[in-house]
Amino acid sequence: MTKIAPVLFPTTLPTLYDPESARLDAERIAEYLDVPLEKLAQAIGRDWATVHRRPAAAAIQQDLLHIKLSLDVLAELFGAREIIREWLNTPHPDLDGRTALSVILEGHAEAVEGMLVGAMLGIPG
Repeated sequence: MTKIAPVLFPTTLPTLYDPESARLDAERIAEYLDVPLEKLAQAIGRDWATVHRRPAAAAIQQDLLHIKLSLDVLAELFGAREIIREWLNTPHPDLDGRTALSVILEGHAEAVEGMLVGAMLGIPG
């Protein structure tokens, strides 16, 4: 798996982190997205029981980072969670008319991340 560049907005959404380990927490991300943890675990290619047992495990940080970076950009653009969720659930032409959330849950969070980071940097999709 390819390593990703450092986080663009490291403190934009501190609620996505486990307070004890300071790692991204899959349960918190699933809750923020309003999706079942089981769907998020499938999206990152992990077993639900393992993610449920250790939602902030070091082994899943790279997988969660693609989702977190997308949420960072959206939080920077829109601020409010309700607006972010609305954007995630609206069909997008750059995603062949699918919603960003459905693309993320299909296991392609990096496609949404790339689109959003490109937009932030002024690079057309």
